Amino acid sequence: AKGVRKMIAEYRFPDLGPLADTICALSSASMRRRIRELPDGTYGNTVLLPPLGTLKEPIRVQLAVTIAGETIAFDYEGSSPEVAAACNLTLPFTASYTIYAIKVLLDPTVPNNAGCIEPITVKAPLGSCMNCNPPAPTWGRTLIAHNLPEIVFGALAEVLPEEVPASAGSTPLVAMYFNGRKADGAPFLSIVSHAGGFGARREADGYGSLCFPYNTAAIPIEVTESDTCLVYRKREFATDTGGPGRQRGGIGQEVVFGIPAGAHAPAAPVISTLRGSSRAPDSTYPIQGRQGGGKGRGNGLTLNGERVRPGAGHALVAGDEIRLLLPGGGGFGDPFARDAALVAEDVRAGLVSAAAARSEYGVVLAADGAVDAAATAALRDRRPA
Repeated sequence: AKGVRKMIAEYRFPDLGPLADTICALSSASMRRRIRELPDGTYGNTVLLPPLGTLKEPIRVQLAVTIAGETIAFDYEGSSPEVAAACNLTLPFTASYTIYAIKVLLDPTVPNNAGCIEPITVKAPLGSCMNCNPPAPTWGRTLIAHNLPEIVFGALAEVLPEEVPASAGSTPLVAMYFNGRKADGAPFLSIVSHAGGFGARREADGYGSLCFPYNTAAIPIEVTESDTCLVYRKREFATDTGGPGRQRGGIGQEVVFGIPAGAHAPAAPVISTLRGSSRAPDSTYPIQGRQGGGKGRGNGLTLNGERVRPGAGHALVAGDEIRLLLPGGGGFGDPFARDAALVAEDVRAGLVSAAAARSEYGVVLAADGAVDAAATAALRDRRPA
């Protein structure tokens, strides 16, 4: 506060209004300059989100992006009507995730302020899942909203093919809720989240198990085990989940945990909502690669070895075990153009199998794990055009 008062006195500002106006004007000019660099036109993207919660049909999110001079407009006309499941969005929530996407894509280094969003408009039909009427349920709105940056990226991939990253296996957030009592009767209520792999970009591999577009940090296993009755048995990167590409998609993870038996068993059943990723490669909404990169893989949620539908409620008892397999991110660029030494390094680290190195990257490894340069060159040369 002292520094602010000193600055006001030094520059003879009557208050902070003129400074704020200048910052917003410069920010608006920066965003408008970036928009002007894009070709005018309307660009679209339509995705079908796999059925959420109790829904039986996919949710349609349809987006048209219109660039006109130094302005950009986002229109969700054609998206599904509001639904009975608690995943509808209000227009401000739709706008926030849409604007976030264009901000990080076009002008990420300018601090956020009102000027940044002046050239941007967002609209959606009233009564749609993107702009619902009260009392439509919205509690689980992130199940749709977290996908909006990727949907925006998909619409603009035609005009920004090198800037748009591949899809992220961590989208949307996978969170599970646990409510119960530990063996000593102490109550607990815990939210546990895990992330898949981030999508690859033109200049870099995707990060392994990185959340996007939300900022949920990974909760240490020790904290969860201390706060609840849950016991983890495995949490590790899952081989071959990252989409193949010149830049590999971030690796997904496998997590196994459960309810202990014996002296540490809970005093009563643990009420839980189990969630996993529904973005299988053959689903209506796979984890796409870019510029020739492959899809992210890895998808599974089981309770005691039986597949369960994400979002379903369960009463967990001693001995129950949950296995969660989260997908990796999509790859970027031609996998056969990836540096063979990087592929060999991924194999040594357990991120890529030797079989996938050969079939997906065209890299042949010797018995000691070193690259067989001659065999690799021959295999890559034989690939059909």
